[in-house]
Amino acid sequence: MTTPPAAKAESVDLFDLWIVEADRRRELTDRIGGVVRQLLAPRPGFVFAQIYESEGNEVLLHVRTRTAADRRAILDLAEDQRAYRELRGMATSHAGFYRLVDSVGSAPSGG
Repeated sequence: MTTPPAAKAESVDLFDLWIVEADRRRELTDRIGGVVRQLLAPRPGFVFAQIYESEGNEVLLHVRTRTAADRRAILDLAEDQRAYRELRGMATSHAGFYRLVDSVGSAPSGG
């Protein structure tokens, strides 16, 4: 199977898995939501963010931007980096940039 040229583009998706003590999970999800609403969402190129929580001690943040350049511009701002450092004081972050390689069906909205 040949990968279409568009699929080789730089990632516009950030997935950030946070490992947090169970008793601080709500605090972390609230704080991440605040960072997204106050710092990321108003920026040009922001498309959406979703926050998921596991039944255990994990929280997943998914952020999508219009372009990889938008993603870099948003995440490279000193104010955003400062907020991420504060979050890392509460939990351990395992972030990665991913590009979609396949999709089956339509993605549901919200949950």
